[in-house]
Amino acid sequence: MEIFKYPDYNSLSEAAGDHIVERLKSYETCLIGLSTGFSPKLTYFHIAKQLARIHSLVPKVIGFQLDEWYGLSGDDPGSCRHYIAMNVIKPWRLNSNQCFCIDGQHLDHEIQISEMKKCLNRRPMDICILGLGKNGHLALNEPGSKLNDPCRIVDLDIPSKTHKMLQNTDQNVLQGITVGIKEILESKELVLLVSGPEKKKAFNKLIDKAPIENFPASAIYHHNNWKCFVDKSSVNNLNIL
Repeated sequence: MEIFKYPDYNSLSEAAGDHIVERLKSYETCLIGLSTGFSPKLTYFHIAKQLARIHSLVPKVIGFQLDEWYGLSGDDPGSCRHYIAMNVIKPWRLNSNQCFCIDGQHLDHEIQISEMKKCLNRRPMDICILGLGKNGHLALNEPGSKLNDPCRIVDLDIPSKTHKMLQNTDQNVLQGITVGIKEILESKELVLLVSGPEKKKAFNKLIDKAPIENFPASAIYHHNNWKCFVDKSSVNNLNIL
């Protein structure tokens, strides 16, 4: 467990991006779990800048979309797939076969979930990039999720139903498709990004340093290789960590 503290969102994102790129250099290919939302957005931008400079790293990347709003197409501006396309696939210059994407409008979601499980059973994620939900969710593993929960469809908690990403769609989203806590904990390394004053309450719960029931983020204490990058806006005092 390591917690790295930064004065602002940009310095956090640059440091996290540098770390991920350095880790990428050590792999022949690297399966990277990709979260969405505000926290990882600038990290993805900093990674894109480095990949534009070090072209040899681009073929090493295999992306894996962690979650999706049930019912949204990849063309919907509120969808996670659209976010991944705009913030990862295009700026990182990835080919379409370099990223496993979730189709929120798949005709048979059970088949799609089975494909997610098969992919991660063959090869766990090397690096899983995570944000911290205001209710403590990891990916779309909502409060009440268990450590052994696999990829599945979930009912969304109220904070997720009102997520800022969903302001970009006119669809009423009540469920999500997500990797499970199980697959997250099977990753070789977890990189947790925490930024913004609205995450302060959740981060304060997280640094109690003990698993908390109905607070999925505390599951990371069951993992032996996780790093948290946090900025000043998310904590009461950077010196308390």
